[in-house]
Amino acid sequence: MQRFKSLKNLIKNNLNFFENYINISLLLNASVIALSAIYESGLNLSLYGQIIGALFLFTFFFNLGLVYLSDLYIFSEKEIKTRLLTYGYLILSILTITTLFCTRQSSGALLPSLKRQKYDPLYYIMFCFAIYISYFDYRNLKLKEMNKSGKIHEIGKNHKILISFSIILFLSMIVILFYLFFGGYPKIFSILINYLPVMIFIPVFLIFGIIFIILLFKFQWKRNKISLSIVSILKITLIALSILIFIFVGILAVNLLTSTGPHPLITFYSNMVLPYFFPSLLLLIPTITMLLHKSIPHRFEKMSKTLSLIGLFLTISFALPYLSAPVSVVDANHQFADVFGKNWNKFDPRVNGKFSDMPHVLIHSWFGEPDLDPDSWKLDAKNVYKETEDYTLKYDVYYPGKIAAQFIGKKGTIIYLHGGGWSAGHRKNGDHYMKYFAAQGYVCFAISYRLVETEFWNSPDKSYVGDYNIENIMRDIANFTQYLAAMELEDKIHGADLDNVFIIGQSAGAHLAAVTGFGYNDDEWGLDQRLKIKGIILFFPPNDVRNAFYGNSLYGKSLYNAGISKYKTPDEDPKFFDLYTPSKLVDHDDPACLIIHGTSDYLVAYTESEDISKACKKEDVDVILIKYYFIGHSFDISVLFKRISVYYIERFIYLIKED
Repeated sequence: MQRFKSLKNLIKNNLNFFENYINISLLLNASVIALSAIYESGLNLSLYGQIIGALFLFTFFFNLGLVYLSDLYIFSEKEIKTRLLTYGYLILSILTITTLFCTRQSSGALLPSLKRQKYDPLYYIMFCFAIYISYFDYRNLKLKEMNKSGKIHEIGKNHKILISFSIILFLSMIVILFYLFFGGYPKIFSILINYLPVMIFIPVFLIFGIIFIILLFKFQWKRNKISLSIVSILKITLIALSILIFIFVGILAVNLLTSTGPHPLITFYSNMVLPYFFPSLLLLIPTITMLLHKSIPHRFEKMSKTLSLIGLFLTISFALPYLSAPVSVVDANHQFADVFGKNWNKFDPRVNGKFSDMPHVLIHSWFGEPDLDPDSWKLDAKNVYKETEDYTLKYDVYYPGKIAAQFIGKKGTIIYLHGGGWSAGHRKNGDHYMKYFAAQGYVCFAISYRLVETEFWNSPDKSYVGDYNIENIMRDIANFTQYLAAMELEDKIHGADLDNVFIIGQSAGAHLAAVTGFGYNDDEWGLDQRLKIKGIILFFPPNDVRNAFYGNSLYGKSLYNAGISKYKTPDEDPKFFDLYTPSKLVDHDDPACLIIHGTSDYLVAYTESEDISKACKKEDVDVILIKYYFIGHSFDISVLFKRISVYYIERFIYLIKED
């Protein structure tokens, strides 16, 4: 405790500490600006991106510390005005964070496709702004020393250096802005316009109004020291908005930590979209916390400390996925070594050059991943594999665009089954995976299948949504395997090697992929035996269909009402449900399986994947279960977990194919 007090006194009273902090801040911010520009100019090596990502995060939080210290070292009324710059920095930081959404989504996804603009001006202005704050703080410190010692010449020298440095940065920003004049800006506000229902804004504004009135009473009427000026109203509005954000982000944090929430519908959407936002929330929450600390009057110290503690808790909560990712990587490495041997990750240099060289590159979470070479893959879309009077089923083919890329894939076949709760989704949902593997030389098929019509959630494409059930869906997958086998020598499938077939599925699609892969030798659905299934890759797969089709959840009830099963209860024909329960289908002849699941998944419990894994191990089927902590359903819309997933999927497929 005494050491803590000594440190606190050092920070409060030691001007040398503050001066050193300022100098380090100048160096860090200048480094981030320069190194980020180099990275965005094309030097996007993984190790370099890892360094930039770590430097970016450290500098961002270091700047928040600068804001905090700037408020402590106030020497005169004149210098208090310079502290207004820190408000500008915090608000600018919040605006900048909104431009750092970089997760790319297909047209069938829940959220629109967003990509951070290279040389985003706000990003660079934010760090330049931090340099200006450092400059003003440094000048104030030197002026204080000058008043005591009279050493005016030292002040002038440092002053000129900082002014020159600032001019160079300002000119650099002019160049960047000129470059951007011909480009676009991230369309972050399109989410607010097109994707958030109007009904959400009613409770939001209601809660905001209540908070605003409470703060007005607390700061104005009980303590008649804050005049009803524009500045006071703005400050109260700022505090109210910050607390409002804390409330909604707190709900997300509860979902992150427990996979539950105050209402099933809120938890459902939190589970679906939280992975998209948590990299930005990791930056947003501490920024808002600092804004609250600055805005709340000093006489309300208890309130300020309470909100600061809440902000610290929320920041740690959204840091947990990042902090736990190395644990997932180490565990996955051990499992791969158990299945494929201790040298599992040693490849021919030509092969290694086509793989991701790191499970995750930190800067990708905010800058996005480098684009694939557009010539490395091609798309043959909207092909028909089944057409009747009632529906038409299509598939897209992603295939290699360069002969060199075929060295790894050798035109092995990947079949992708989209998710959507058997009633929604689109074959384009997995296009980011299909493009990547096509660039490695695989021929990838993303297929549509009939969907059950529910009152809860349906696909935007109604042409194959109707009064269908799980049997119809499996028949569609069987029909596609028959189509592929019949077209083996035709150009339509672009030379796909049907002796090396891998099935990838997400959510409900993972359930279908598991039933297909583990039940391939079953005569129930008519799956074509000419295809050789070598491996199954499952993202958050449902296993217990009795619960999924007849459970007490809103979605389970909607599936039951829609007639996803021909039986009214599971007890009418238990064997029927065993046919659609992956863990019941596993036998010793089944292909190897890679499962990827998050521990905070509300829609499909992590235990579902554990049940499939246990069944595989019992039958001596090679299985690897990659466990992501503190993340829920649809986690692969986060760059962090998508990158880790790709790292292991590409090796899993290659090792099995080459075995």
